[in-house]
Amino acid sequence: MKVWHVVVVWCVCGGAVTGGVKEVAIGASECQMKNTELHCDYTDVEQTVSVSNVGVNDPTITRVVLSNARHLEVSVAVCINLTLQAVTQAQVAVEEGHECRERQSCVGDQCEGNNYDSLEFSANNTGLDHIPGWATKIHLDHCRATSLALKNHIQSLYVANSDIKVLDLANPLDEGSSAKLVSTNIHTLQRLHTGPGSRLELRQSTIDVLASQGLVFNGGHVELVASAVVTVMDKGLALGSRATFHIRGFSGHIQIHVLDSNNEGGCKNSDDIYFWLFIVLVPLMTIILAALILVECVRKRRRSRYLGQSHSYVFHKPT
Repeated sequence: MKVWHVVVVWCVCGGAVTGGVKEVAIGASECQMKNTELHCDYTDVEQTVSVSNVGVNDPTITRVVLSNARHLEVSVAVCINLTLQAVTQAQVAVEEGHECRERQSCVGDQCEGNNYDSLEFSANNTGLDHIPGWATKIHLDHCRATSLALKNHIQSLYVANSDIKVLDLANPLDEGSSAKLVSTNIHTLQRLHTGPGSRLELRQSTIDVLASQGLVFNGGHVELVASAVVTVMDKGLALGSRATFHIRGFSGHIQIHVLDSNNEGGCKNSDDIYFWLFIVLVPLMTIILAALILVECVRKRRRSRYLGQSHSYVFHKPT
């Protein structure tokens, strides 16, 4: 009796599919190279799309553009310029202390090491939970982000027509860096500081909660135009002597506190200033009052002496 064993082999052409996850890769049916950029469109893909090792084995890729994915997973190891377009939900892995992998970018026969200090992340009409920690240039338009919290030094930040749950930049904007938020709602502004040579502009934007020392302007040029702050915590906005601050069409109530001269981040509010003015002026006023009393006493004493003296008058009869 013959027994036939049937072996079924499934062949998948293009990008790898593992456990219902579709990997972004050169050669995937949804992807095509355009010069040095890899463009992938997942309009008809129901699976989760993962971007993890793209460009690691092929250093010719300088940017990855992903469009129309329903669910996207971005690995922490992805150190490449990344653009997302119309992604329903992007989940970005967050890992402390991660460093980008070393790789070279080659154009023709010319290869050079990637500048990991200047990587771009941009998104349009996309839902995000986090922003990749390696990004130093960020551009968001019509996006929803749960957390825009970054610990690296930002070169440029542009957010327009978006909704941000938490904004927290661990490092101040430094020389040559800029941040611009236009028509954007920020639920909690935890930290956004400026240093010398930086620029910050909030235009037609709303901050629901400004945390304590959330906005500290210790240098640079700052503009608040047609914007509003609903709730301000104690010392929410602090201004240093090295910053220029312009405010126009502002809605709401906010106190501006003065940075200490030692520039260590401490703040003095108006109550502190009034207290020290009181301490200085009280002794001065006491001295002035004592001097006035002394002058008045001397004047009265001289007057009493003058009145107590006898005076003789001689009248001469005319001849």
